[in-house]
Amino acid sequence: MIAGPYQGKGYGKRALEKLIQHLRAMGVPVLYTSCGLGEGSPEGFYRGMGFTPTGDHYGDEIELILQLDSFHPEPIAQVTGS
Repeated sequence: MIAGPYQGKGYGKRALEKLIQHLRAMGVPVLYTSCGLGEGSPEGFYRGMGFTPTGDHYGDEIELILQLDSFHPEPIAQVTGS
């Protein structure tokens, strides 16, 4: 989770891209996550990263999946503070 004042600056995207790179190197084929819906939900972020809903739920959270063997991120841009 990225603290509110630091959201929208690319930190979460960069961290997730690094994680995906590491998991792919280890041969992990898929990555699952879950999130709540509604105001402040990270669902849009995950969908923007290529995750798709599986249709399963964990309590009030939806499950999403990313096929790592088909994930091709854009080059990581330099993240600078403001």
